[in-house]
Amino acid sequence: MHQNSSFLIIDDSYIDRIVTASMLKTTFEECVVHEVNGAMEGLQFLTEKKYQAPLVILLDIKMPKVDGFDFLARLEKTDDIAKEDLAIIMLSSTIDPTDIQKAKENTNVKKLLSKPLSIQELNLVLHAMKLLP
Repeated sequence: MHQNSSFLIIDDSYIDRIVTASMLKTTFEECVVHEVNGAMEGLQFLTEKKYQAPLVILLDIKMPKVDGFDFLARLEKTDDIAKEDLAIIMLSSTIDPTDIQKAKENTNVKKLLSKPLSIQELNLVLHAMKLLP
């Protein structure tokens, strides 16, 4: 993993955030992991620019009030976030064909992975995105 690689976990499930953060820290020893409880906190975090680029965002689809797709729509309308510094990977516990299609159609989404997150699958995606050596 690049020395300054960082992750942002956007998920309303505390357990999912803790498990994913632990997996990331164990697998990628040099990485920094940030976690927020939901889409609005994620947007605030990005606006405050509290991260080093590139930032890999692990974005849950199913969240109350503002879901993953609403997050993407709001991100698109926000000019003060450097989208080119972001690599968004969506996560879903139910692989709904509609969600798959919406994720594929969104140019900001690099990949849709199923939950629970497979660290091997994430590793492959990060290599393909050239975020790993």
